[in-house]
Amino acid sequence: PFATPPDYYKYETDTTICGETGVPNRQGPAPFADKSNVALQFFALGDSPYDGKCDQCNTCIGLDGVTKEADCGRFDCLTYETLPLDNTCTYEGKEYTCWRDTIIPYMNNRITAGDAAFTLHAGDILKGVPTLSSSPRCNPYALAARRDLYSAIPNFLLCPG
Repeated sequence: PFATPPDYYKYETDTTICGETGVPNRQGPAPFADKSNVALQFFALGDSPYDGKCDQCNTCIGLDGVTKEADCGRFDCLTYETLPLDNTCTYEGKEYTCWRDTIIPYMNNRITAGDAAFTLHAGDILKGVPTLSSSPRCNPYALAARRDLYSAIPNFLLCPG
């Protein structure tokens, strides 16, 4: 059996909810009103947004090299085993959209308000394919989509996984 964490680790004031589970993103422990228990406050996140195994992540850059296609016609971005390495898939599904439209604006507002100094992302920014020697998911277009997503965050630190 798993013990329920004490309320000390469930600080969720003004939090966001993302993903299929509907579980709030965790914050905490809560700072005291005078912030006497805070040496450095920052956001930490990891391995996101993956959008791996997402049935709505068949997004890519079109033939013109610029236009984003919500439903890629040139590639099946979801079938990694047959996906060529030179694909233009971007994997901008529900999780990506939630990060872009909800989580990042929330963090930016808190950083602007002085509630956090920076954002740290630890881990993978794309879901690789461990059974393949070169993952077709790790292409310049997918990496550019993640760069564009995270470039909206001031003071962003990426520690690859």
